[in-house]
Amino acid sequence: MGQVYVFNTQDCKTNAFSLYVYAFILCLIPYLELGFAILVFFIFCLCFPCLVRLASYLDDESGTPQDVISKLPCRTFTVSKEVNSIEAPLCSICLAEYEQDQQLRILPCKHEFHTTCIDPWLGNKPSCPLCRASVLNQERGV
Repeated sequence: MGQVYVFNTQDCKTNAFSLYVYAFILCLIPYLELGFAILVFFIFCLCFPCLVRLASYLDDESGTPQDVISKLPCRTFTVSKEVNSIEAPLCSICLAEYEQDQQLRILPCKHEFHTTCIDPWLGNKPSCPLCRASVLNQERGV
């Protein structure tokens, strides 16, 4: 009834102006609330990726030093006769199966990865990509 009163009456603007303004404000409030909700939604959608990127820049976690990475043990992968194609081990970073004579780096948590895959990862994050165990703490013996 309020919108009909506000938008269809001409006499009430002059005869009962305060009632007209009150009805107009009551009709306007839901539209303002909806507009505010839509505005907040779009601001959140547009700014959230920026905030995530900013948080990653402010993250105090730095990569693993190169000397620590080079001290981690490596081994050469050899295909055993017991491994079949269904259970073939694979690198969890690149998702490729290990092939004969590939170099694998062994982290202190005993997870193994291609050296070409794990070295760049450790340069950015000092933790195992699977279990998130810190390479730095385990290297120091903590």
